[in-house]
Amino acid sequence: MTETQRLLYSAVTIAALSQALAIVGTRSNWVLALLVALNLLICVLGYRTGRHRIYWLLWGIVTIAACFMLGLSNPVSLLRIGVEILLGL
Repeated sequence: MTETQRLLYSAVTIAALSQALAIVGTRSNWVLALLVALNLLICVLGYRTGRHRIYWLLWGIVTIAACFMLGLSNPVSLLRIGVEILLGL
C-alpha cells in the first residue's frame, strides 16, 4: 500500500467518523475544529507526496469552504445534504 492510498483511506475514515458523529447527534465546535484540522493535515501530507496534487488541493479548499460557509467538517457532508434535499423533494 502506497502512502497516497493510506492518506486517501485516512480521509475516508475521517469522513465516515464525521458522518457517524452527526447521525448520533454530537455537535461541538471543538469536534468540528479537530476534524477540519485532521482533514487539512491529510491534504497537506497528500499534496507533499507529489501525486494527485490537484485532488488534494481541491479537497483542502472545499474543506475550508464547507467549514466556514456551512459549518461542516468535510466535503462529504455536502453530499449528504444534497441527498437529503433530493429525497425531501
